[in-house]
Amino acid sequence: MNCKSLLRAVTLVFLLLVFPAQGRCFTKISTSGFGNADNVEILRMVPFNSKVYAGTWKSTVVTGGEIWSSADVDSATPIWQKTGLDGFGDVNNEGVIVMNILNGWLYATTINGSTGLEVWRTGDGTTWTQVNTDGFGDANNESAQGGSVFGSYLYFGAFNTTTGGEIWRTGDGTTWTQVNTDGFGDVNNEAADALTVFGSYLYATTYNATTGVEIWRTSNGTNWTQVNTDGFGDPNNIGAFVLVALNGFLYVGTVNDTTGAEMWRTSDGSTWTQVNADGFGYIQNEAVSGGVVHNNKLFITTDNLWRGIQVWWTQDGTTWNQVVNNGIDGYYNYAGYAMLSYGTQLLVGTSNIFTGAEVWADKGYSLATGGGGGGGCFISAL
Repeated sequence: MNCKSLLRAVTLVFLLLVFPAQGRCFTKISTSGFGNADNVEILRMVPFNSKVYAGTWKSTVVTGGEIWSSADVDSATPIWQKTGLDGFGDVNNEGVIVMNILNGWLYATTINGSTGLEVWRTGDGTTWTQVNTDGFGDANNESAQGGSVFGSYLYFGAFNTTTGGEIWRTGDGTTWTQVNTDGFGDVNNEAADALTVFGSYLYATTYNATTGVEIWRTSNGTNWTQVNTDGFGDPNNIGAFVLVALNGFLYVGTVNDTTGAEMWRTSDGSTWTQVNADGFGYIQNEAVSGGVVHNNKLFITTDNLWRGIQVWWTQDGTTWNQVVNNGIDGYYNYAGYAMLSYGTQLLVGTSNIFTGAEVWADKGYSLATGGGGGGGCFISAL
């Protein structure tokens, strides 16, 4: 063993001793990276035609992002199969970032910094067809960050650092129309990171590293109004990847690498209250990376490069319970952008730049009862 290898081994042992894996209420149900360590992030998971589909982002632009599916995630050892060509046949499609369903079609969007994002769809889960022009006609639209169905339309939010984030929609799956002004009139609003429906409105979050995240909403899909103060009063809240509704409230999870991620909520769409301690008590929790409602509880994951992914849940919106610490299985799993409530299971797709992204599942024996039963994965309340 050379000196470099020895130093790395000692460092890993130290980290695992200082930050041991906790909360092993989850079971790993995929191989790391689906057999390819270059698949470092699982960005979305969706159910479609009795299967769970997962889209990956690759760390090296060699073959492009991948889509994997499994029809038996309920089993002890699910079988995952790749669907379609890597990158849909284009190596520049380095990741599959958003997946949504409209009128019996599964739609997937790509990250492409060369010719612009692409939108593909399938009706059978195996045969894919591109249904937009690259970048919606602008190569600066590099990726679609957020997606949602509102009324009879499917909406995607595009990431554009040149003229500002754009929101596009389609009613038939092939004809696309931009429905906002670039960046909502501010070029610093580089993306619409999250889209969701709450009440009779469609809400969108922006990524703005200058004045802070903005929340916009529309009742008709075309006329937008900002409904928060920039950054919720703190410009360090630069973005929000998570918008989730639970029991009459809309929750937003921010990106904040200065004081830690924050959770805000509203019942009327315009009056906001912070409902967590900054970073959930850990300044290293730099972002709320994922969120989903499962068994009438809101579960969120954090982006934590130092300690690994954490999973927290709340039922009343103000009391937060930690069920996973230190990366689920060690600090390598540092984020969980993909979360899915699937039957009795809570699924988390991780980000892991060392061995490849992984899918983990809580089989319902612990989190389904509130995090304290049986599995021994309840850590603390905040």
